[in-house]
Amino acid sequence: MPALPMSWPKLLILDCDGVLVDSEPLACEADAAAVQIFGTKMLSSAQAMKRFTGKSAAYMRDVLTHEFGVKDIDGCMQKKDDILWGLYREKLHTTPGLLAALHKLREAGIALCVASNSGHQRLEHTFAVTDLRAFFGNNIFSAEDVAHGKPAPDLHLYAAARMGFKPTEALVIDDSPSGIEGASAAGIRSLGFIGTNRLGKPWETALMAAGAQDLISSFDELLLKLGLCGKFQSCTNDNTASL
Repeated sequence: MPALPMSWPKLLILDCDGVLVDSEPLACEADAAAVQIFGTKMLSSAQAMKRFTGKSAAYMRDVLTHEFGVKDIDGCMQKKDDILWGLYREKLHTTPGLLAALHKLREAGIALCVASNSGHQRLEHTFAVTDLRAFFGNNIFSAEDVAHGKPAPDLHLYAAARMGFKPTEALVIDDSPSGIEGASAAGIRSLGFIGTNRLGKPWETALMAAGAQDLISSFDELLLKLGLCGKFQSCTNDNTASL
């Protein structure tokens, strides 16, 4: 891909699910299992992937209630979470190359934070079973912290302000059109991450239409765009870089 026509950011705002961790298949498996118990209409994992990727919990609750006949939405969401936490403990891993990339970004002096439509409980479970806390500390922001999650600009603006940077000094990495749209609305540059994309070219097209400056399929590509590795050198071939 061509070099990114943007200056080096002072702050990198990363989405969590689908960027830091490849969690969407696990979440969709849990969604389908919970709806099978509580709903009057079946939900497949593939349907969950298309409907809920990048969406907030509030959006999901509304869809399950009105389209899938879930009467006890609180019970359904709790069952979904119980199933998901078990899957996290068994199967959740960071995205290939991520830890090495975060190490290089931190060495370069770029501030790091997370801005996710997931609730704090899900984020806590994610960070409990990975090595990510060492890079982000408490700089983990959720849609629960603002009035409106992505695609509204609130969350990205909140994250930038909490980190002490202007929107023009930040760069968002997100795998969903709603996240990219939120960055665009906030006046923050963005890259669409497609390294975990299972929805094909239409999803990539949607990311660009939402305002992404470019697409990246790996963290090697991110480091290359930022000038933190050589053109023919793999920067992140070790996903267990020291923290």
